[in-house]
Amino acid sequence: MRAAMRAGTALLTIALIAPAAAGAAKPGRYRGGIDAGYGSLDRSFDGGASRRSGTFALGFKGGVMLTPRLMLGLDFKGWLLEAYDFHDPSKGESVSEALPLLRVYPFRAAGAFVEVGEGLGQYAINHPLGFGGTGWAGTAGVGWDLHPWGAWIIPAIHFGWGRFGDVENVITTIRGRRFGVIDATVGFGGAI
Repeated sequence: MRAAMRAGTALLTIALIAPAAAGAAKPGRYRGGIDAGYGSLDRSFDGGASRRSGTFALGFKGGVMLTPRLMLGLDFKGWLLEAYDFHDPSKGESVSEALPLLRVYPFRAAGAFVEVGEGLGQYAINHPLGFGGTGWAGTAGVGWDLHPWGAWIIPAIHFGWGRFGDVENVITTIRGRRFGVIDATVGFGGAI
C-alpha cells in the first residue's frame, strides 16, 4: 500500500506540474492505449479475514470520442497475484475486469479526465481447491492526457471494486467474495 501511495503521489505531482506540457489533444476520433502500473488489491469474504496484496496492473483501453469532452470505450484490466506457469498448472492467480467505460474531460484544454465503468469482474485461480468466480465490477479513476513531443502519456489513479459470487459445494461454502483495488498506472496511447 505504501508503494501505491508513493506512486500515486508521484503521478499527482506530475499532473499538477505538467499543465504546460499538456497541449491540445491530437485530432482523431478513435482512441486506444495500454496502461501498466502497480496496485494494492484487497480480497475478502463474509466471516473471513481480508487479504491485501501488492500487484502488477496491466490494462488495455479503447474508445470513440463522442464529443471533444466525452469518450465512450472499453476497458480490459487485470492484476496479477501469482504468475501463471506453463510447467506447473497449479500456479496462477489473478483478478480482472472487462467493462464499458465513460471518460469525461471537464477541463479539455488541460487534459484532465474522470472516468467510470461498470461490467464484469473475474477471479481466476489455478490452485488445487481454489475456486474462481465471476460477478459485477466497477471502476472510477482520474488522470491526465499529456502530449509532450507528440506522444501520448497518460498517468492515472484508479479505484476498482467488485464481487465474485458465492461458492457452495461439498468441500466448502464461501459467501460474499469481493475485491477492492487502488492502482497507479502510466498509459501510452494515441488517436486516429
